[in-house]
Amino acid sequence: MIRFLVATGVAVGLAALAAGCGGDSQVPTAPTGKGQPPKGGGPVVIMPDEAPRIVVEAEAATDVQPHFKVLEDSEASGGKSLTVPSKGCNGEHHQHIAKEETDPERTKGSAELAFRAEKDGEYILWIRKWWCCSCGDSFTLQLDDGKPFVFGNDGTTPRHWAWLAYQEAGEPRKFRLSAGPHKLVFRNRGESGFRIDQVLWAADPKFVPQGKELAPAAPAVPAVPKGPTGG
Repeated sequence: MIRFLVATGVAVGLAALAAGCGGDSQVPTAPTGKGQPPKGGGPVVIMPDEAPRIVVEAEAATDVQPHFKVLEDSEASGGKSLTVPSKGCNGEHHQHIAKEETDPERTKGSAELAFRAEKDGEYILWIRKWWCCSCGDSFTLQLDDGKPFVFGNDGTTPRHWAWLAYQEAGEPRKFRLSAGPHKLVFRNRGESGFRIDQVLWAADPKFVPQGKELAPAAPAVPAVPKGPTGG
């Protein structure tokens, strides 16, 4: 179900970066903010205005393979999030799915998220995420048939919901989206315990999401008056 939202943006500072469990840190963190509680509705929100944004609920993912799962989560938009559950993580000590990094069981799992862009353009990718610790703060993404890339490894805001933008060389990367359907594939890269709430594509490079990105209720469609029936 598609709904429309007027694009608004609030410029805020980006938090300092810190190294994760592996790889280079690359993603700025936006403040968690406080959104309004979800009121239901479809998983995809399209905003085709001068600076369009696309919001997708992560639990709308299909072809969810082990070890990815949809989790009941009261702090997530819609009450659900997408996760690779950890065998144990208290924020300091982490137990991976498989102890050895070379064990293929450790990197099993994927999930596919479909979305649609109403306008051609360049978009910045934001994800509302929850990290359990620095060893559960990354996953691999693939946009359509493009080259897979690692999202996360930022080491920021553990055990709190926050928005992150994907960066390359210290700058937000702009992804070219054509009008029409697309897919974003999540893959397990050997970490676990993270949660994914929403995926947001923003055409405005100054836009920073705050809390849960939600669509207002769709305007009511006036009923068409019925004419007199003939006999």
